Amino acid sequence: MQTHTKRLIALMEKGRYSEAVQQLHMLSPKELEEWRYCYIAGECYRMMHKLEFARFYLFQAYSNKRENTEIAHSLGMVYEEMGRYDEAKVLFEETVAHEPERVPLYHRLGVCYMREGNISEAINWFIKGIEQITMLYRRNFLSLEHIMGKKYRKSSIRFEYLFSRGMIDDSLDLEFFKAVFLHDIGLCYQEMGDFKRAQEWFLRSIESIPEGVLFDDPFVYLEDMSNQDSGRNNGAICNSFDEENSWM
Repeated sequence: MQTHTKRLIALMEKGRYSEAVQQLHMLSPKELEEWRYCYIAGECYRMMHKLEFARFYLFQAYSNKRENTEIAHSLGMVYEEMGRYDEAKVLFEETVAHEPERVPLYHRLGVCYMREGNISEAINWFIKGIEQITMLYRRNFLSLEHIMGKKYRKSSIRFEYLFSRGMIDDSLDLEFFKAVFLHDIGLCYQEMGDFKRAQEWFLRSIESIPEGVLFDDPFVYLEDMSNQDSGRNNGAICNSFDEENSWM
């Protein structure tokens, strides 16, 4: 079983999902009930965007292995894609409770709340994600300090510098998600009509990773809001002019 499982995982990691699914369906019905095979099948179907099949197999895997956070995470992703946000949130929160360092899940929870229209709770989860990143910076910095000596405590080197130099793993992921959280808090305030605060968060996102992958967005939003502000100001000037000259 172990060799077969490794072969299927290798296919999945190479993006050969349909081939992996074909091999899975060559198993006996009894074998396919095994949670590992259910998980692989569910992941393949999820990546192929066949959500009902993905939900079926991942739910089977989750029912047999509830303590496995990878399965809970994947099933939550399927529920989110299906628009079943309540079920997705339960699984995401359950996973975060067991593994609080799973930074992407704070984002998924925020997105679920955004899509439900609960903007304040979305902001709450995005801020929790930023706080978790700060904790990971600190923890990893202290681990590095322990390994390399206390001179790092006295130095002026910041956590970000250590990460940017690749001295600690997963730096790009953490920096990327920090910028995403900042960006999406800006979106939340924009949705609420609080353009001033939206601008502040977009600017913080840009400052975090100016060369980031998706960060044309804040520049576009800032330009749009600047135009909106100009429009509002022009409107106010016109109204003032009309009032002053109402006698004419």
